[in-house]
Amino acid sequence: MVRDHVTPVQIWTGPSFEPSRRPLFLQRSNVQLDQPSPIQKGYIPEYFRGAVANMDPGPEDSGVPRNPAAPSLWKKLLSAPFVVQAVFLGLIGAVLMFLIILVELASIRALDPTTGGALGLFCALYLVGAILVLGQKRWAFGYSLITALVLVLLYGPFIADVIASPGYPGPFPTSWAAFILLVFVIVMSLLALVFSKNEGWKTRPFLSTANSKGGVLAGVFVGIVLGGLIVGLLAGGTISRILTTQPDDLGDVTVAYGSANPQNSRFFAPQTINVTLQNATITWVNGDNQGHTVTADDGSYDKSLVVGGEWTHTYTKTGTYNYHCTPHPWMKGTVIVRP
Repeated sequence: MVRDHVTPVQIWTGPSFEPSRRPLFLQRSNVQLDQPSPIQKGYIPEYFRGAVANMDPGPEDSGVPRNPAAPSLWKKLLSAPFVVQAVFLGLIGAVLMFLIILVELASIRALDPTTGGALGLFCALYLVGAILVLGQKRWAFGYSLITALVLVLLYGPFIADVIASPGYPGPFPTSWAAFILLVFVIVMSLLALVFSKNEGWKTRPFLSTANSKGGVLAGVFVGIVLGGLIVGLLAGGTISRILTTQPDDLGDVTVAYGSANPQNSRFFAPQTINVTLQNATITWVNGDNQGHTVTADDGSYDKSLVVGGEWTHTYTKTGTYNYHCTPHPWMKGTVIVRP
């Protein structure tokens, strides 16, 4: 259908000011509905052309601004300086190790609410830190440094027992790897903060590229992590087999093999021991494949036992003395000292 006549329609598209000072497309004008609009004709002032250039190339005169898609997490990581990649991967690696530890502890029913809650909280904190550090902000490196340092300081006192228990094929390699990864995050975050002036992590080679001393440092940490994993996975099985062949009377009281599992048939063997005051010296020997403690219920003593370790204590008074293992509270024992 062809229209023979189109009635001009007057429109007002701008505020009231002198016509001579108004841009052409804001002036009172006669515009026919079937003719190109001022925008289509190109009657656009110079200071509007930049905005129009960013408009989506769709239907003419659509006026829809371009909204380019934000770069994906993977693209951000690949384009980031080396120190950003290192901190990000260190935090993600630590989270994976902690999740494995949670599964391992849950599988042997040794996961208490406190431990599970603490590890879950730090997993969340490290995931947030990994995402924040991709923004390449100074405060994000500070966040990563503080959160990693807090757990290292809390976990540090127990790392010696973990290292001394390679026979336990689960928590040893994963705990070792998580600890080293957090130390790596601390070192790299600290370097980024020290050289943060004018975003030095983008200009200094050892922070901006892996082909530098920074890459060598990262390689050293990766080697330490892999070494711990290999030792734990390969040597752990051998040590466990040796421990299973040991007799149960290694000392006056022996920590039975498999005591870390609450489903085990024995823990402290014997669970109750009777002695006289004249012979009240007791020796505990750890025959399990991971560390334990001999902790008095009244707090009078608290001794850690590494794999194969032993400890001797002499009671000086008659009475009944109850004790337990701190990390494995289902392990309980009693010493009865008679006159």
